[in-house]
Amino acid sequence: MALAAAVQHELALLLDHGHMISFLPAVLAAAFGFLLLHLLAGAASRALVPGVYNALPHAKRIDWDVRIVSMLFATFITLFAFSALDHPDIAADPVFTYHPITAAMSTIASGYFLWDLGVCLYHFDVYGWPFFIHGFVCFLIYLFSLRPILTRFAAVFLLFEASTIPLNINWFLDFSPHANGKFKILNGLVLVLTFFFVRIVYGLYQSYEYYVAVYYAWDRMPKTLVLFYSLGNVILNSLNLFWFRKLIAKAARTLKKSKAPPAAASTAAGGATTKKQA
Repeated sequence: MALAAAVQHELALLLDHGHMISFLPAVLAAAFGFLLLHLLAGAASRALVPGVYNALPHAKRIDWDVRIVSMLFATFITLFAFSALDHPDIAADPVFTYHPITAAMSTIASGYFLWDLGVCLYHFDVYGWPFFIHGFVCFLIYLFSLRPILTRFAAVFLLFEASTIPLNINWFLDFSPHANGKFKILNGLVLVLTFFFVRIVYGLYQSYEYYVAVYYAWDRMPKTLVLFYSLGNVILNSLNLFWFRKLIAKAARTLKKSKAPPAAASTAAGGATTKKQA
């Protein structure tokens, strides 16, 4: 009897979607908006920088369009998330507060990650499993936050997108005259520091804060969602550590290349080009 009552209580909490269902049309509209931006990014690039864009390999051209959209989203949503964190009502109850700011923020984020998930599926050969898993987990995290649940933590983890800005700048610089210049080295340093302090240091600390908040709200939370969010937290932190390791390795190679004598760098570049062509 006790087990049956516990299961019934869990199902009631899980099926109580609150505001989430009513936001689905807005989430789909946001995803469609990002799709339009994606198409416009390609069209604008062909018109403004045809020499660079048309010379790109197929996979790089796909990534170029996607990174323009992600750059716009990262800049906008980072500012949005900061405004949500400063709101006293949201800070007072980080788990169950409903507020128009967090609703709009999570709607836009859900739409973005739904579009991102579609891109990863359509171009799976380009992005593979890590980006697909990242898009899938993030989409569900921000969609479920519209119940509302864990609303402050939705804003907290959207601040991770701050590191996407220097990451994309670094990627685009590879196709500019500043590919090996001091600005790229400086931007690379900003990228490493931003990624480390925002995603690793701040992210792991806020993960601890999440578990504390869940502990105090345990009786009111659907345990299925607690399991999902906790698993999602582990997956995303693991991906951040995996990507940070790759980031450090790439930064080390860039610094080594910048310190190499011109003749050695030229020889290495020639060898790399030959290997790529082969």
